[in-house]
Amino acid sequence: MKTPEVQPTVLQQLLRRPEYESTDEANRTKFAILIRCLDTDKTIKDHFLGMINVKKTDAATLVSKIERFFISKEIAISKILFVGFDGCNTMSGENTGLQRRFRHVVPHSLYINCRSHRLALCVKHLMKYFPVLEDVDLDLLAIYKLFDNSPQKFAVFKDVQATL
Repeated sequence: MKTPEVQPTVLQQLLRRPEYESTDEANRTKFAILIRCLDTDKTIKDHFLGMINVKKTDAATLVSKIERFFISKEIAISKILFVGFDGCNTMSGENTGLQRRFRHVVPHSLYINCRSHRLALCVKHLMKYFPVLEDVDLDLLAIYKLFDNSPQKFAVFKDVQATL
């Protein structure tokens, strides 16, 4: 997360897209807010702004929470040009989804379906027809957990990676 001195500068820049929902270790649902904006050096940068605690993940609740988040950060929500969410109906629904409700708040905003989520859904669908992909997925997850849960093992991994 940005330091408090840097964050106001980032917040004043043109905002681009809030997205991502997850849970923490206590199994509380969180919704991450990220922006993509033009930095002072005229390069496009992604910035993490924070997490929103949510008890319900329906579109009406999420749009309300997102609005309150931006107000609390003193960000003009009207400056948002694009929003990107995953492809589930709650997010992408044309009639009552989050992207549609967000457009009621910011009529000029455009919705972009997250390509990473779309790819993940394709892989999940393929796993039904090719069980070997599920085994590969489990192996990759196990390798990730091996290094993620051990700073020492991760340091060895980085050393090996640097020599390759």
